[in-house]
Amino acid sequence: MFYKKICLLVIFLYVAFVCSQHLSQGSGEITSMNYNFLNALIVINQNAKGLVPMKILVVDDMSSMRAVMLHMLVSLGHHQNDEAENGIQALKMLHGQDYDLLITDLHMPNLDGQQLLEKIRHDKKLHNLPVLMVSCEDDKERILSLISGKVTGFMMKPFNLNTLKKQLHWILDENRSLVS
Repeated sequence: MFYKKICLLVIFLYVAFVCSQHLSQGSGEITSMNYNFLNALIVINQNAKGLVPMKILVVDDMSSMRAVMLHMLVSLGHHQNDEAENGIQALKMLHGQDYDLLITDLHMPNLDGQQLLEKIRHDKKLHNLPVLMVSCEDDKERILSLISGKVTGFMMKPFNLNTLKKQLHWILDENRSLVS
């Protein structure tokens, strides 16, 4: 808690200093060095709260669900998020960029979440990517098949911010233990 207060105080003092400098010079700009320093302080503050920002790909055929998920992720400190509307688009994006986590809906046209999971687990580049599956699926057999397909986490719709936060922390802890 003390560390967090110190970080917030440093950020406040630095912003006040930068603003006073720019006002006295008549400049309304914040230089890239100042901007980078502020971003570094924000990351330090997030790490003090136990958050590790991740680059996350959100896949859902419903744009409203993607928007809700992206909003929740940003509120939890994860600002590097991309979105895809189906599994085919997601696979192209996964091969074009590196992601720390994939959050995907189960039921989608073209390539559903389970098929996407299978392709990821059989891909040499992607096979270790954590996958959080989201669905309103209540068929026990289908959920068990996802678990046997090595899904990293599963959330039932509807879910709230706290449920998402717990899943993200669990996935981060699992990945740290695998790396250690």
